[in-house]
This record gives sequence, structure tokens and C-alpha cells, in this order.
Amino acid sequence: MRSDDAQAVQVGLIKHLNAGMSNHIHDATITRGAMILRVLSMSRGGSAVRLELIETLIKLIDAHVSPCVPLRGSISASGDLMPLSYVAGLISGRFQNEEKAATG
Repeated sequence: MRSDDAQAVQVGLIKHLNAGMSNHIHDATITRGAMILRVLSMSRGGSAVRLELIETLIKLIDAHVSPCVPLRGSISASGDLMPLSYVAGLISGRFQNEEKAATG
């Protein structure tokens, strides 16, 4: 997507990466664990993200809320872009991203 509008590019990227298929991960603790790892990684300071994003992720984790992430999706260099796009969708309020509470 070519645009001078940074927000439109970010939204377009999330839409593009929300390409998962098949069943969803049934254990929300797995998805929450990935969110915790992302918070730890971003809090080191090398990711150029706002503190607000890290705080939002922590609030979701504390509330036991995580997105429904498909088991299968697109393949990326690092392998985490598709699942993390569902986390981004949850944060940005995309309606396709259902949220679920962890059990336990």
C-alpha cells in the first residue's frame, strides 16, 4: 500500500496480515504468553514504540484478555507477524478480532 498517510498504511498492514485460517488457538494462556514476551521485548527500548502501547498490552494481560488467533496463517521471515497482527487488531478495535478471557 502506497500512501503518505502513516495511519492508513498501518491499518492496511494489519488488514493484510489478518490472514489466518483454520481453528483458533484454544488455550488463551498461549496467546497471553506471546503478548507477555512482546511486552518484555518492547520494554527493552529497541522497538521504537510508545509507552502507551506497552501499557495497553499490560492492561489486556492483567485483564486476562487476548485475541482469538488462528492456528495457521501467512509465513513471514520471523513467523510472528500474522499472530501479532491479531493482537494489533485487538488493540486498535478491529471488529474481526474477537477477544476472549483466559481460563484460569
